[in-house]
Amino acid sequence: MTKQQGQGQTVARKFPIQSVKDLNQMSMEINDTNRELYIDAIKIHIMHGGIMKNLKNVLSNTVVLAYNVDGVQGKAALKNESSFYGVLLDAINLVEGLDQLRTIYERPCSCKKNAILRTPHPWVPISTLLMGSHITT
Repeated sequence: MTKQQGQGQTVARKFPIQSVKDLNQMSMEINDTNRELYIDAIKIHIMHGGIMKNLKNVLSNTVVLAYNVDGVQGKAALKNESSFYGVLLDAINLVEGLDQLRTIYERPCSCKKNAILRTPHPWVPISTLLMGSHITT
């Protein structure tokens, strides 16, 4: 195994991102030297079935519920995590081969949020889910 393969496997193990703190940290870790490793790691996680079915392999429910692309409606802006956001868009582009990357990301996030909110969680009251107060940052 080459050094780069080992680094790639280390990066791939960081997914799915479990918390807002983990996303912030990952965004700070991404630089010009390791950017391709992160793109390849995300590609591996979304390759079979695309981003629509595999967003859960990149971002946990907690992160999906805490963010949207522009940071509207009381959510954090994924665009502000510019290093991660750019890597995510590049990986989606390589797998999906489409130019409308923003739409590809927004739709699975919206679908996943709806599914999360429809799924009852025995440890979190439904009123808490709807208000989003169970999300920790």
